[in-house]
Amino acid sequence: MNVLTASVSDPILAGCILGKYNRAHELGVVLKLDNMTHVGAIPTHIPVEQLVSVLGNIIDNAFDATRANPNSDPGIEPVILVSMNDYGDDLVFEVTDGGTGVASEDQERIFEKGISSKHEAGHGYGLYLARSIVEELGGQIMVEAAEGGGAQFIVYIPKQGVS
Repeated sequence: MNVLTASVSDPILAGCILGKYNRAHELGVVLKLDNMTHVGAIPTHIPVEQLVSVLGNIIDNAFDATRANPNSDPGIEPVILVSMNDYGDDLVFEVTDGGTGVASEDQERIFEKGISSKHEAGHGYGLYLARSIVEELGGQIMVEAAEGGGAQFIVYIPKQGVS
């Protein structure tokens, strides 16, 4: 996690990632931050707490999906990869999990309120909240199949304010 302090300027965003790193360790999952990660100062029109909410919900879902994968090799610690950058006109966040992926017919549906693969009450709000925040900021969130299985969530948030 030395990459974190050198790559993420905002202490609240860095703290979120550090907290998720520690949670991953507790869950027996490896959370890796891409070596190319770089996020400077967050533009003033983007509340960092909203970024933390978006990223936190996506990473929490990645924990659940990765841990629930019945095809994972019991001898290998499952990995979640997080990449963040602010190059170009957008903040871009990518979270790749080690789960079984999201069926193409469900890739839009999983962002609907109350939709969850979990059967216990109280689930199905995290991705809905993440999408709501991202859209409010003029961005977009999507999910696609990750190379080698699993799902990759990609978030784009414009660095310039929505007019």
